[in-house]
Amino acid sequence: MLSRLHHPAIPAFVEYFEETGFSYLVETWMEGTPLKHLRYFELEHILWMGRLLCEVLEYLHQKHLVHRDIAPGNILVHVAQQTLSLLDFGLARSEPSATRVGHTSDVLKLAAGTPGYVAPEQWERGTISRASDIYGLGMVLGCALTDSQPGVATAVSSFVELRDDPHAISAEEMQLLVLLDRMIAARQEERPDLSEVHFLFSHLSHHLFGTDY
Repeated sequence: MLSRLHHPAIPAFVEYFEETGFSYLVETWMEGTPLKHLRYFELEHILWMGRLLCEVLEYLHQKHLVHRDIAPGNILVHVAQQTLSLLDFGLARSEPSATRVGHTSDVLKLAAGTPGYVAPEQWERGTISRASDIYGLGMVLGCALTDSQPGVATAVSSFVELRDDPHAISAEEMQLLVLLDRMIAARQEERPDLSEVHFLFSHLSHHLFGTDY
């Protein structure tokens, strides 16, 4: 799967070999710091990361692939170079076609992924869908913006409650928080599609910080 992907934010396949009973996968080196080791992101950085992650997911979804583990440990950020990388495609799977929905091959026997960042339907039933990547993206960005953990985020009714001063939230940030809430909706059909998410990230970046689309 990795050998068929060619995107600057995805490590490229180099070689696979077996030696002394072990299997090895060689990929290109990607620079950056795992998102799970970073804290206190400004709104501008959240929108920047959101736009780049949307671009990677759009590429994957166009190839009918679902990453299934969008989590801080699988995202490398290099702020100085303005680059971001999405790693670990061990759980990525082909998206079920419309004609095969409901077949046992469309559902993995074992749910997997990073606890807290995995969509409920994937964690409980192993379901494969683009909506699960939307959930992971929303949880990653919402927790980064509010400096919180998934368990805390799901214990409240909105990311708004996790801001230091909810009354001081600007109209633009409120738009983002409402979108993030929709992205982590328990029911996958209630989540926005990737094009809507990407558009709002780009719109807010341009409106607030003059960033080009």
